Amino acid sequence: MDRQEAIRRLIEAQYSCERIESMFNQLDRQQLVAQRLQANIYKTSLLKVYLRTLWLIVAYLLIMAMFDPMLKTDILPATFLFFYLGATLYYYVKKTCRTLAYEEAIKKYNELSLSHQKSITTILNQNKDNFALLPSDYWYSLAIKTIIKYLREGRASSMPDALNLYDEQLHRWRMEDSLNQAEMYSHHYQNYYDHIERVLSLT
Repeated sequence: MDRQEAIRRLIEAQYSCERIESMFNQLDRQQLVAQRLQANIYKTSLLKVYLRTLWLIVAYLLIMAMFDPMLKTDILPATFLFFYLGATLYYYVKKTCRTLAYEEAIKKYNELSLSHQKSITTILNQNKDNFALLPSDYWYSLAIKTIIKYLREGRASSMPDALNLYDEQLHRWRMEDSLNQAEMYSHHYQNYYDHIERVLSLT
């Protein structure tokens, strides 16, 4: 395979990776929304502590009112009872709303995951020959884009040379800590690599 043909196929693979990475980013954002809503449910559950404390105060005042004639006409027990009922209503309404929002976010995440899974499988099936040019560790847009640059500029005369140059560049980035994105890609898309390998092995 000549260099121009390899570059053409790598460009197609890069475009496919960018589409897949965009889907992963969308899933990450939706997952973050669900996690925040789940945290809100936990915060709401902390209100139970205050409700129990308030109920103990109300129960204490009501019991004292049974034995103390002065408290029977006192507005204090009724006031605490009113606040307790209001706080209880607020707690259950708040918890219900937040729970429904969390369940809706999880439902949307699952729907997106299923939809993207099908889309990713289709993309990989259509481009498996292009991805086969590279080991799976390089199946992300940053790596492919850099490798294309090496081939176009003549800094690499073959694919192995381009891969070696990219490995050296990636090592420099990590040592200099000047491009955290490279490290992020190599870890964040590990599941993405695995999925591509599974699809390619089954087709």
